[in-house]
Amino acid sequence: MKKAYSVFILLIMIVLSGCSSNYSSVTQVEDQGMLQLSGDFWGVTLTLDSNNEVVISRNEHDSYFKDEKEVIEFPVTPGKHTLKISRKGSLIINRKVYIGNGNTFEVIVP
Repeated sequence: MKKAYSVFILLIMIVLSGCSSNYSSVTQVEDQGMLQLSGDFWGVTLTLDSNNEVVISRNEHDSYFKDEKEVIEFPVTPGKHTLKISRKGSLIINRKVYIGNGNTFEVIVP
């Protein structure tokens, strides 16, 4: 009986020592988000938060193909933003968007 009790106590101690192990990890999150435009975005004017207007042209911006669609991306600080896109002076998109750390917000330009 005393031997079985000692074995039982030993097993309990082994199990409890396994539970006390420590595991830690570090995850680094990007400190910016991305605004991705797809559709007919060449020649449009992009305004973010009433800041400088950017005319999207093939001479100054690089695009790439993703899922058989041509897209262009711009780095954006995380948070709430007002996005305006116009073509030839006519406002075609006016949205309030929230972009989080490491997230990509896609806008399809008609």
